[in-house]
Amino acid sequence: MASTTDTLSAEEFLSGKITSVDVPGIERELRALWASAREAHPIPQNASPDVVRACTLNFIFFSREKGAELSCGNVLDEIAAMHPCRALLAISLGGEEPKIEAWVSARCHMVPGSTTGPTKQICCEQITVRSEGPGIHKLSSAVIPLLLPDLPTFIYWRCHELDQLQIDSFKSACDKIIIDSQSLSANLSSFAEVGELIKTNSKHLVVSDLNWRRIHAWRRMIALQFSQTVLNSSGPQQIAKIKIQHYGGMSQAILFLAWMSSLLGWHVTSVRKDEQSGPDTNLHLKFNDQIEVEIIASLQGYVPAGNISAVEITMQNGYTLSALYEPESESPSLVAELKNNGQHLHSTVTQGPCLSETNLVGLELETLVCDQIYGKAIAAACQIVSQITK
Repeated sequence: MASTTDTLSAEEFLSGKITSVDVPGIERELRALWASAREAHPIPQNASPDVVRACTLNFIFFSREKGAELSCGNVLDEIAAMHPCRALLAISLGGEEPKIEAWVSARCHMVPGSTTGPTKQICCEQITVRSEGPGIHKLSSAVIPLLLPDLPTFIYWRCHELDQLQIDSFKSACDKIIIDSQSLSANLSSFAEVGELIKTNSKHLVVSDLNWRRIHAWRRMIALQFSQTVLNSSGPQQIAKIKIQHYGGMSQAILFLAWMSSLLGWHVTSVRKDEQSGPDTNLHLKFNDQIEVEIIASLQGYVPAGNISAVEITMQNGYTLSALYEPESESPSLVAELKNNGQHLHSTVTQGPCLSETNLVGLELETLVCDQIYGKAIAAACQIVSQITK
């Protein structure tokens, strides 16, 4: 039977309380804590356990944020509920003196049993490793041995810069890296960094982007309109003008435009900027010397900063497709309206973009497939940005 001390430590572990451990002894400490948990919750005869340890993948959450132990905790908790995993929070901080510390805890969630059975706890473990001071490989050398074998490994790079050397120290052990190009501090020039990341890791590592995932609803809506409405007869080759409105930064608008231009074989032939400068500059571009594109900064902050608020596509034959982000309902939606020479034809409502960080990351954990269209869109974005910044 477990001692009082063992029972308390097991309950604290299962409740999510963090236990400090020495780095070389992490696996040993985890084995002891899980053994204590089993003793504290013995399995009755002919019954299933009420505490179940589960793991379907390795998930490395990389951060350089001070206090990441707390600020990243809620995200990890929600992700673990959707995807039972061994979660490794890898924190890299600056400093003059080298120092490395580690903590372990469990992430448990209640799930209902059968109609007659008891509620169960599904638990997975979180290991936090914090490295301070110089040494690129110090953190990865502590984290990589903690990965469970024979499971896919994902790394979420939650930083404002893509540190290729630091990424290189992890990539040999990872199957997929998840980035967020919208949050990169380099703004538009970050597309070149993302393009280089894809190019240098094309054979070893799948690269995915939360910002690409955010515009999935917009891309899907445009594709549906051109496949299921009268626009199908003319096709996207008859597009004469596009107007994209955004709020608080144009990187998402550029990525959306790059998606369209990469699929349709467009190339920038001229660029004109409005007089104001900064992230809210209005841009007027021409593709293939004939297709006009406007990227306009919206003054209405009804969408989160950095996101597209509206898209309008005008066809050569007079049809106009307008789509607007609608935040009023509990679940945001996209409202599309099709007109012919100003006369309303019909409207459709589709599911709006996913903006929750937890949900976006969760969706990326469901696939290891390399998105070739995303790679082509990033290459097109680099070409567009190079013309804008001339």
